[in-house]
Amino acid sequence: VNQNIDDFYYKNWSMYSTDEHNLRGFFDWERELVSKYMKPKSRVLVAGAGAGREMIAGHKVGFQMKGFECNQKLIEYHNLR
Repeated sequence: VNQNIDDFYYKNWSMYSTDEHNLRGFFDWERELVSKYMKPKSRVLVAGAGAGREMIAGHKVGFQMKGFECNQKLIEYHNLR
């Protein structure tokens, strides 16, 4: 059942597996929270990391990023980069 939900969601929202989306960095609200609550060089775990947008953005500003993702299509996209 979970795979069906995943397939439905990501097939209808194909933007999650595009360079435009994943290289755009943090959303404005994320940038605000990160700058307000996180210390430089923090270690960050991203649950449901998707194709890596938050991972890439965090790494670019100096965070030590770790993450995991269960959706095979997003993992495959990320690994192609």
